[in-house]
Amino acid sequence: MNRYVRAALSPTKSLFETASILSPNFFWNRVNRLARSQGFDRLYFCLSFDCDTEKDADVVESVDSKLREMGLLPSYAVPAELLKQQVSTYSKLRDKGAVFLNHGYQIHTVINEQTGHYESCLSYDALTKKEVEEDVFQGHLILKDFLGETPKGFRSPHFGTFQRASELRFLHSYLKTLGYEYSSSTAPVYSSLYGPVFRKFGLWEVPVTGTASRPREIYDSWSFFCAPSRRWKDGDYYKEAERLVSVIKKYQLVGLLNCYADPSQVWNRAEFFDAMALLSKHAESINLDQSFSLLDR
Repeated sequence: MNRYVRAALSPTKSLFETASILSPNFFWNRVNRLARSQGFDRLYFCLSFDCDTEKDADVVESVDSKLREMGLLPSYAVPAELLKQQVSTYSKLRDKGAVFLNHGYQIHTVINEQTGHYESCLSYDALTKKEVEEDVFQGHLILKDFLGETPKGFRSPHFGTFQRASELRFLHSYLKTLGYEYSSSTAPVYSSLYGPVFRKFGLWEVPVTGTASRPREIYDSWSFFCAPSRRWKDGDYYKEAERLVSVIKKYQLVGLLNCYADPSQVWNRAEFFDAMALLSKHAESINLDQSFSLLDR
């Protein structure tokens, strides 16, 4: 779950965020041109899940099964503290071949029992560099043991709060020492700056995808279904998938759609599965571990 996307932190980033607000066509046209210049000749589709609470483990097998029936290849980011508690559930997904990303060690989301709202209890921008390294490393050790090999990918907890270039360089530098090959920890604006997969901060980085009509805003389950002050209405999630299809057709879009959700926020929402089915008809499904290798030539 990514509840926070911090305001623009550089003039260039601010310019592209403003341009995407004023003209979504500018955003998608630029992303398409960058993708083609990088060598993409088709459109790929990644779907991942941030499994931040115990409620996610309760439904994740059902969600995974439905998506695999559609031909999708979900990837999972689970805080290692939760992974230890729910190892029997996630082992079943691992044994099916699911990709897992290091999502740090500590639980970073809780559900307020009074309001039912998801609340952050840890984010990297509030930690020292040493504390971030410790959380990444402890998550790394547990996930490596769980997988039987070094994980390839990482996603920062509540990554929208950890978007400065200096923060990403620091993160990538440390991940590199642990043997990681990519991160998926950046907001949609980065795809309009550097392309749908890029190597700017040290490792390959795979930004998440924005909505078709508001491309700087993440196309995620939190924003559409769970945010207390959400602007999106029921049915809008599927409508945005339809709008993305229109973008795909308009620009003959190539590159990568990188969508994600939380299992507990979508397991009983038909429009989520309908949207995923629709998008999967217009792009080749891959997992996140395959995404960075598209340009690793």
